[in-house]
Amino acid sequence: MNAMSHAQVFAVLVQEQPPSATGRAGLDPRIARGLAVHRDTVRHALVEALRETFPALRVGVGDDYFDALAMAFIAARPPTSPVLQEYGDAFAGFIADFVPLQDWPWLQDLARIDWARREAYYAADAEPLSIQALQAVAVEHLLAARFVLHPSLRLLQAQHPLASLWFAHVDIDMGDVDFDLAWHPEACQLWRIDERVHIRQVSDQTLVALRGLLAGKRLLSAMQEALDGVPDPVAIKHLLHQLFEDRLLVAIHPLKTE
Repeated sequence: MNAMSHAQVFAVLVQEQPPSATGRAGLDPRIARGLAVHRDTVRHALVEALRETFPALRVGVGDDYFDALAMAFIAARPPTSPVLQEYGDAFAGFIADFVPLQDWPWLQDLARIDWARREAYYAADAEPLSIQALQAVAVEHLLAARFVLHPSLRLLQAQHPLASLWFAHVDIDMGDVDFDLAWHPEACQLWRIDERVHIRQVSDQTLVALRGLLAGKRLLSAMQEALDGVPDPVAIKHLLHQLFEDRLLVAIHPLKTE
C-alpha cells in the first residue's frame, strides 16, 4: 500500500464518515472510535489555529459563527501540510465565495489583512541598509537603482476601509495613526520590525511605487508610474525617507547607465 500524503491524511481526519478501510464490513469499531477521537483532536487544533490567525475576522462575525465558519472551511479545504502556521491562506477566498456572507464583502478583507500579518511575521529576516550605505550612493545612481525591500513587506488594497476596519476590530496598539471609519477605498502596507508586525495606511501613489520596487523596477521608473509620469523630487525624497525609517530598505543595486 502506498503511503498517504499529508493532504489525504487530513482529508480523512476531518470527514464525518471516513472511507472504509475493510470493504463492505466497514471499519472495525475500535478503529472507528480511534479515528473519531483523532478527528475531533485535529478539528479542534485547526479551529484554534484559525482563531489565532484571524483575530479581526473572529471579532467581525463573533466567536460562535467563526467556529462554524472555520469548520466549514476545514471540511472544504483540509490542510496539505502538518505545519499549522501555513494553514489559512485560502480562507479569504473561501469567505468571498461563501453565500451566507455575500452581503458583508468587507469580511474577506479582514481575513486578507489577518493573513498578511501572519505572512509578515513569519517572513525571512534581513538586515536593513545603514544610513552610511545609502548616503554613499550618488543621487543620479540612486534614481537608476533597483531596491531590495524587506521580505516581510506586504501590500494590500481594497474598496473598503481596509486598515481602519482592522484596527476597529482588534484592540492592539500597532501604529501612531488615528484611523477613522469613513467608508472609502484604502491601501496599506504591513511589515515586521523586531518581531512586531506594523500596519500603516498608504496612499495609492505609495502603493504603486512600492509595487514597482518589489517588481524590480528602478526607483525613477517606479515613481514616474506612481505619479503619472511626473518625476517629483519631493515625493522621491519622502519615499526614500519612509523606506529608511521603516527599515524596509535592505539593498541597492545602482546602475550608472541604462
